[in-house]
Amino acid sequence: MRLRQELEKYKVGIVALQEIRCKGEGVMDLGDHTIFYSGYEQNTFGTGFVVHRCYKDRIIGFKAIDERMCIMRIEEKFFNISLICVHAPTNESDEHIKDQFYERLENVYKNTPEHDVKLILGDFNAKLGKEACHRPTIGPYSLHDESNENGLRMIDFAGDNNMTISSTCFKHKDIQKITWASPDGTTKNQIDHVMIDRRQCSDILDVRSVRGADCDTDHFIIRLRYRQRINNAGLTKGKKQLRFDCEKLMKNQNIKRSYQQNLEERLREPLNTENASVEEIWRGIRENIVKTAQETIGYKKRETRNAWMDEECLQALEDRNRARMNMLNRKTRATTNLFQEKRAYARQLCRKKKRDFERSKLEEIMAFAEAKNVRKMYMRIREGKAGFQPRTNFCTDSDGNLVGGEEQVIERWREYFNELLGGIAEEDLQLECNQIGPEPFIEDPQIHEVEEAVESLKNNKAPGEDTITAEMIKAGGPPLLKALHSLIVQIWREEEMPEDWRMAVICPIHKKGSKTDCSNYRGHVERMDDSRSTKKVHRMNPGGRRLRGRPRMRWIDDVKNDLRQMGIRGWRRKAQNRDEWRGILREAKTLNGL
Repeated sequence: MRLRQELEKYKVGIVALQEIRCKGEGVMDLGDHTIFYSGYEQNTFGTGFVVHRCYKDRIIGFKAIDERMCIMRIEEKFFNISLICVHAPTNESDEHIKDQFYERLENVYKNTPEHDVKLILGDFNAKLGKEACHRPTIGPYSLHDESNENGLRMIDFAGDNNMTISSTCFKHKDIQKITWASPDGTTKNQIDHVMIDRRQCSDILDVRSVRGADCDTDHFIIRLRYRQRINNAGLTKGKKQLRFDCEKLMKNQNIKRSYQQNLEERLREPLNTENASVEEIWRGIRENIVKTAQETIGYKKRETRNAWMDEECLQALEDRNRARMNMLNRKTRATTNLFQEKRAYARQLCRKKKRDFERSKLEEIMAFAEAKNVRKMYMRIREGKAGFQPRTNFCTDSDGNLVGGEEQVIERWREYFNELLGGIAEEDLQLECNQIGPEPFIEDPQIHEVEEAVESLKNNKAPGEDTITAEMIKAGGPPLLKALHSLIVQIWREEEMPEDWRMAVICPIHKKGSKTDCSNYRGHVERMDDSRSTKKVHRMNPGGRRLRGRPRMRWIDDVKNDLRQMGIRGWRRKAQNRDEWRGILREAKTLNGL
């Protein structure tokens, strides 16, 4: 959270991170930023990138190499850019580990597209000197006078690949070259660096450390100014669907009575006129319900993830940052002790707030259990067990390139599900009307049937695209039942349904593997389920007259009888397999009497 605030403060679009300590590899969204990470099986090391949403549609590739290295490709106006984030072993590490690291970095560099602008940046743990014999690989403005062993390795790598270490090429004060400081403040080094291809070295306008950014780390943020303009088309932030607070209708009788009265006033004008179509009637009913709900019950407030982070914690962090700046500007024993006290207090306060918040959640679970509110009790338990679940809107196209633009992502999902689900052949749907369907003499649905269907709706179910829940329909009272009955009768007669009722929403459900790979998802189609009132009316035993001796039967019973005659068992399971269900339809058409 603190890192994102500092990035917003200094208007940084893309950041390379080291030691992020994330397990495995993946992508997750946090507010206006997206984190790409490459980690280890344990919470050690780890590299990654943080990208602001303004640039996310320009990301065309991300590859996690290991816990010390990852690469990201950015679509740019003239040349694409390949950013390689690294975390090199320390100078005291084993020689074999250092050799393995630079061999791996060499392979990654060689496999990068030839015409990309290559930038290698990160924590090299290398001190670079001012030796004239190493120019133009290094510049004359390094913090140190002599290079250590890691620095010589870095210079050899840059020279072999015709690169320039740009972090030593700009004249700044020594305090603006420091990238790492020991906890006691006595040792200060420049060990974080930036390398770029020598033919594009003039594209970098400046490299310097930013001491004012407080991320509670012993490293300083290195800010790089780049000449070429990334083609970041203006993005609009997506809108999340709001849900109505329907608990008020179930608990507060005054709000429920006000909802019924307001809805009755809106429904007084007749909606089912001779010239009105089914779509217009449903649109009028839907708008009346939604407007009434907005005025009476309102929307649910979203719970923040870090609810324990209150104003007191933010003030403590601000005081810590102010003490840190005083220590950096004037290093004395008093300013150092003050900073250590503020940092310890802020850390202690945040931990205490988090523990109190977790304790309050446990007490809330116990209260729900004592009140026999099983649903909310298990919801809170599930939230605690699941913990933080990273989410992302990125996905990869058929060629493996990363896609981040909203329209591109939607198009990719459409392409994937069209390929996965395919289409039912037209001849498979051409069934004769006398095979499956209602009897022509059945009368219109009665209002008591609609009332029974509404009463049997289950509460606490997710709404559809219209945002109307079962609680809102139940609380509508007789005026709403009358309007719905008139609509269903007209649908029954005209055999035409509103567009909302024919819409199906595909919800991708992640199964395993990378969350950016569409093939690791299964599509759950949310059509009008059995709990919706119109589907219940459809499945009810229809009233009215019938032929003498013929039992009253539902449409689905006809389908069951046909399948029983064909000797097919477990048809619901087989219906989940599209190819197997097509075979059943072909077999049904070949049989006589079906």
